[in-house]
Amino acid sequence: MSVAPPLTPEQQLALAFAPAHQRGAIASLFELDRTLGEIVRREAETGLKQLKLAWWREVLGAGSVPPEAPPVLRRLAEAGYPTATLRDLAEGWELLLQEQLTAADIRLFAQHRAKGWTWAAGLSGTGEPLAAAAAGTRWALADFAIHVSDPRESQAAIDLLVQQAGSKLPRALRWMSILEGLTLRRLSAIQGKAPRLGEALRLTILGQPYRWQEN
Repeated sequence: MSVAPPLTPEQQLALAFAPAHQRGAIASLFELDRTLGEIVRREAETGLKQLKLAWWREVLGAGSVPPEAPPVLRRLAEAGYPTATLRDLAEGWELLLQEQLTAADIRLFAQHRAKGWTWAAGLSGTGEPLAAAAAGTRWALADFAIHVSDPRESQAAIDLLVQQAGSKLPRALRWMSILEGLTLRRLSAIQGKAPRLGEALRLTILGQPYRWQEN
């Protein structure tokens, strides 16, 4: 199985603002998402990517963790939430194996990837799945726009991002606001229009959505 890369600086800061008793589960969620992403980015053969992602999809959808499963799956199961709800993560990454992505494909990818945030909201017991899904979708679109090599696909993600409304999240989900806001700020910097870091942090730490502005 692919090895997940280290946490990004944005993830590290977001994790520091997560409730202490949830940090292990959230860190494992980050690890699972990065592991799936590495399969898409690093494997040379499309067929091998398909096989590996299909394996993860089936294991996540099984509803129980087999003894030989990677440690990240055991940690997620021990967090007390069914790992089957994360099956959409693997399905989302599988969408990127197509030769050309439409705006609809990119939107669906972001929505599937945001299921991890819905999972985390359920774990927190805040009852804010829709707000978490919206924040996760915005983050996924921004992260996709940052890393995709095709300028057309990057712009399609930004066009979709402009259409996504943000909302204030409860304190228990403040880490989501921070990760979303810092990722959007990074995309803004690439576009040559980043605000001061202090401003972005002030908004996200207060739980206010960072508002993406087109030129």
